[in-house]
Amino acid sequence: CSAPAETCNGLDDDCDTACDEGFPCCAGAPAGCTVGACSGTATCTAACALGACALGAAPANDACTGAVEVGGGGSCGGTTCAAAGDYAGACGGAGAADVVYRLTLAVRSRVVLDTTGSGFDTVLVLRSGAACPGTAETACDDNGAGGGASRIVASLGPGTYWVIVDGAGPAATGPFTLGVTVTTSPAV
Repeated sequence: CSAPAETCNGLDDDCDTACDEGFPCCAGAPAGCTVGACSGTATCTAACALGACALGAAPANDACTGAVEVGGGGSCGGTTCAAAGDYAGACGGAGAADVVYRLTLAVRSRVVLDTTGSGFDTVLVLRSGAACPGTAETACDDNGAGGGASRIVASLGPGTYWVIVDGAGPAATGPFTLGVTVTTSPAV
C-alpha cells in the first residue's frame, strides 16, 4: 500500500512532514519574497501559488507631504520599498517606486546629488517649483555615477527644488543612499 498523492490543500497528505510537496508553496502558509532589493512576505493561495509580496508600510516620503528637507547637505539613507511609482523623469523611472526630498536654497548654490552605494539601479530627477513635485524638470540622470548609481551636478538659484529618487525600471527598488553637497556660489 502506498501513501496517497500530495494535493494542494495545506496539509501533509503523504505523512512525510512536508506540506503540499510538488507545488510552489503550501496553501495558506506565509513565505518570504523579494521585489528588487526589497524583502517581504507573501501568502500561498488556495491554488498553491504565491500571492502578492507585501513589503510593509510605504516610506513617509513616498508622498510629497512627507518630503524630507536635504538643503543642509550630507548623506541620508532611505528606501523605495513599498513606495508607489508616482513620478518619472525624461531619463527614466517610469513605473518604478520613488520617494521625494525637498531642497531649499536661500542663495545661488552648486548642488551635487548622488546615489553612490545604493542597492539598486537608481534614477535621480531634480524638479523646480514651490509646490511638490515642481513644475519643471531641471535635471535627470540615470547611471551618471557609474554602476547603476545616479549623479546630478547643477548650479541652482534660490528657491525650492524637489529631488526624486527613482528606480531605472519597475523591479529597481530597494535601499539607497542619497548624497547631497551644497556649496554657495559666488554672485553672478
